[in-house]
Formats: sequence, C-alpha cells, structure tokens
Amino acid sequence: MQRSHQNYPFRARHQAKRGSGRCRARKGAAAVEFALVAPAMILLALGIIEFGRAIMVQALVSDAARQGARLASLDGATPDEVVDAVNDALQAAGIDADAVTTTMDPPQLNGLETGDRVTVGVSIPFSRVTWLRTRWLVGDYRIRAATRWRHE
Repeated sequence: MQRSHQNYPFRARHQAKRGSGRCRARKGAAAVEFALVAPAMILLALGIIEFGRAIMVQALVSDAARQGARLASLDGATPDEVVDAVNDALQAAGIDADAVTTTMDPPQLNGLETGDRVTVGVSIPFSRVTWLRTRWLVGDYRIRAATRWRHE
C-alpha cells in the first residue's frame, strides 16, 4: 500500500504531460463553436459601428442646416452663400459636399420682412457617408435635416 502512494504523483504527472483524449476532443469543439459564432459577432460589431456613424452624420447634417438657416435669416444673404455655408460645415467634418442637396423655402431671400420664416433643408445619401459601402443594404436611404428660422 505504501508503494502505490509513492507512485501516485508520478502517474498524475505522466498523464498531465500526455494529455487525455477528452481534452483534445474539447479543443476541436471550441474551434467549431468559434467558427459558428465569430461571423455573427463580427456582423453585430460592424452593425453597431454603422449605426453610430449614421447617428453622427445625422447630427452633422442637422448642424449644417442650422448654420445655413441662421445665415439665410440675415439681411443681405444670398442663396449661394447659404449653400456655401452648408457645404463648408459638412466639409469641415469630412463629408464630401458633392453629394449634398440643399433646399431653401423661399428659394429667394430678397424681399423678406422681419418675422418671415426661412427653412433650409439638407440631405445626403447614406451610401456616400457609410464606411462599409453597403449600398445593397441601405438602398437609396437619405439622411435629412431641416431648420426653420425667423428672418431678422
């Protein structure tokens, strides 16, 4: 009996070095589980990034519309100056101004009286500002914002 106690540590070390068959089979199962779960997790992460980008661009477009409406509400402002102000605000944020559509209501700013309302709308296709180029996923979705301001 004393002999079996002396050999016990040797046997345990020997089995640990050799590795049991169960441990090797479990390593294979972990690889298969990872292969099944990883694509879904990557897609989820990319979706979160794109959603965050859409929210950021919405805030930038809204701010550009606000800046354009503020300028349009001042005496002596021209429609070209308003469009330039909107484009400058978006270009400062790294958004290509070629894809931006700016609208004004009324289209001409001369002849406005104090208290008249001026609306500036800005829109841009999401496919032009996405980082992943997922046009097939979002289609022709446009990010839009409009701001109404009283003429001063």
